[in-house]
Amino acid sequence: MINAFLLALSALWTTVVIDVIVEAASSKATQLSLFGRDVSSPTSTGAEIVIVSALAASAAFAVSAALASWNHRRLERRMATEVDERWEAVSREQADAATRTDLEEWRTTDLQNSLDMLLTKRDELLAEIATIQNRTTPTPTLAVVPDLDEDRRSDVARQPSRH
Repeated sequence: MINAFLLALSALWTTVVIDVIVEAASSKATQLSLFGRDVSSPTSTGAEIVIVSALAASAAFAVSAALASWNHRRLERRMATEVDERWEAVSREQADAATRTDLEEWRTTDLQNSLDMLLTKRDELLAEIATIQNRTTPTPTLAVVPDLDEDRRSDVARQPSRH
């Protein structure tokens, strides 16, 4: 709102200054007029040139100040929008990270429980397999071999090996 007011005010001032400059240039008299009415009568042509130049500079300053203010407000709004978008992106990333962490914790617990259950089942099945193998394989029988008497032991020890 203030930008529109500044632009309108600078446009009005520029119109006034342009009218003063055009009327000063068209009249050969040493008077400054505004919309056909005499406003001032400078004492010399040099003073009139200085006054007209100052009015032109003030009009240029008014227009540039209004445009700079408008540009500043536009940039300010754009920066505010970008900052809001960045904050939204950061909060979204934080929410995603928190959700991911919660999901990983839940999944780790679930996988640990599944692993424990599978290990228990494996141990039970291995025990059952061992029990089944013990039932189906015959138990080895031991053969009793009588001890060699002393004389035969010494004979066996003296014989060269056949290897």
